[in-house]
Amino acid sequence: MAALDILYFALGVVLLPPVALGVFIASRKVIGGQRGAILVLAFAAIVLVDLVFRQREYSDKSLDLQVLLKFGSWAALCLLGLTRIHTYIRVVSVSGSALCWIIFLMWCSVSSVYSPNPLYSAAASFSLLAIYFGFFGIQLSCSEDDLVATAFCALAVITTLSLIVYFVFPELGRMKEWEGSSQVIGSRLSGVAGNPNSVGRIAALVVLFATVHWKKLTVRFGGPLCTLGVVVGLGALVLSQSRTAMLALLVLVLYNRKIPKAALVLAMVIVGVVLAAAPFITLEKHFPLDLVTRSKSINELTSLTNRSAIWSIVLALIDEHFWMGWGYASGIFVIPKYILFVGQIAPHAHNIALQLWFTTGLIGLGLGSIAIFLSVWDAYSVGDRFALSMLYFALLDGVTEASAFGGIANITTVVLFWAVTLGHVRAIKVHREDNRLTMYREGNRLTVPR
Repeated sequence: MAALDILYFALGVVLLPPVALGVFIASRKVIGGQRGAILVLAFAAIVLVDLVFRQREYSDKSLDLQVLLKFGSWAALCLLGLTRIHTYIRVVSVSGSALCWIIFLMWCSVSSVYSPNPLYSAAASFSLLAIYFGFFGIQLSCSEDDLVATAFCALAVITTLSLIVYFVFPELGRMKEWEGSSQVIGSRLSGVAGNPNSVGRIAALVVLFATVHWKKLTVRFGGPLCTLGVVVGLGALVLSQSRTAMLALLVLVLYNRKIPKAALVLAMVIVGVVLAAAPFITLEKHFPLDLVTRSKSINELTSLTNRSAIWSIVLALIDEHFWMGWGYASGIFVIPKYILFVGQIAPHAHNIALQLWFTTGLIGLGLGSIAIFLSVWDAYSVGDRFALSMLYFALLDGVTEASAFGGIANITTVVLFWAVTLGHVRAIKVHREDNRLTMYREGNRLTVPR
């Protein structure tokens, strides 16, 4: 272990000067509004947000190279957002959702003060603010098509790397499972995202982006390359066995694609026949359960993979700090203490509403719910299906996961704030057009002879 620490230190010493110089040059280009530099920042931020190349215990919150890289991307995003702060102030004056979001994020930051680990909670709340302001700045400087293409590439890179390490380095690319008192390498893909649910979300987003923007992506990258990206995404999603991501993707693909009713009916009939015939075409008594569970136990379904036990503990803990919560990102320090009651280590509440209530109290839950509702309404009122898809993805993921608010920012945080700030940018553009129209009318009125 000491040798590994020395290696990390040596790498840091060697890489620090060129990295610092590169960051300095890139920061000047980003602040100057150069579109290419800003898209590179977006690519790096998306790749790094869930990237894990060293497995750590939940309790290990020390600084290392991967943490420093993440902080570097957040700092750059925050810097970009600050250069556009004058525009954001105008957005707050014309958009109710922007006002609610900044109040909610400020409350998350305040709640970190009384968290069991204030420093970690402050870093987690900073990651939210950085991505929120950063993607606002990105969308002011770049077109939606450019950002979609950049994100598709970044997500495809993560899924491709994850599949490579799954087969080449199984000790890193596969989830470790308990067999008795020992841990063994399992079959679920965790890849370079750290855990199966994270890589499952990333893989689902690859397919979702291709579904919504297929024509635009094929123009940029060509049909074969986009098809390969989708195949890789579907493969990673299946190997991750992340059922929440699979369900969210299925719902959103049906939402974005007008699939003939006859095809849907035929698919339902085929699935029904397979499930009905399964007990008669195999001698394995657990085969029907193998289709929908990992443990071959019906209890996995009735307890939602033991989430019902987690929720009961979380609800009991909420009563202790009902209004203000335990502090943002505090779940990772509190909930694992109840492993004997839960039966597994749970770093968060495994539900977006319970997570917000537990960490930020009823105050934070109320503010966050209003902010999300207003963002959904903004996108719905103009018929922006892409923004709605990203918002719905975060909400569907939040049924059984902490979604965007599990602690340190993740890929769901990115897509949520992407959709939210897309509404902010739209609001300021509409406001500018209204002002121009008003000035035009007033100018013409002055020139009309009396």
